Amino acid sequence: MKKKWILLVVVVLLAGTAVTAGAQFRLDGNIQVPFYAGINLASLGYSGGGNIGAFIPFPSVEAAWQFPVGPIRLGVGARAFTIIIESLAFPNVFVELPLDRFVIRADVGGGAFALFGLASSVSTASTVIPQIDASWRLADWFRLGVGVVAIAPFQDLSTFGYAFYVSGRFTALFE
Repeated sequence: MKKKWILLVVVVLLAGTAVTAGAQFRLDGNIQVPFYAGINLASLGYSGGGNIGAFIPFPSVEAAWQFPVGPIRLGVGARAFTIIIESLAFPNVFVELPLDRFVIRADVGGGAFALFGLASSVSTASTVIPQIDASWRLADWFRLGVGVVAIAPFQDLSTFGYAFYVSGRFTALFE
């Protein structure tokens, strides 16, 4: 039985080494400016939904390991949003499909959250933050795009919120 465990550990280590051999560390800075946002207000006693217009920029930073898989890039890391005095960080997974200068990206983050700033805490929640965007790569390190981000709290889907945004993304790759 002990030999089986040793063999399993060796196989996992070899597979992990093979997968990470082509990986790159990546640091992204992103500024998203929502132009249309909404939330379902049913949980607050209102019928239907409510929409708000918001033009407050939301800067974020992401650190991730990126893996090339054929024509796509998969990434695993952490992302943090900040509103100057309060910031929120969470694990994030992304898939990017570069089509020459056009890039389609889908993200899913959440599950565990760290707040830091005025109210610091670490907690888990059955909330995910899905996002999809399309951007035009102006340089290897900068692109402009549009997309949509949502907040989906599974414990109470009546508080589901979303925002459509324009963005500028700065990317630095490290080998």
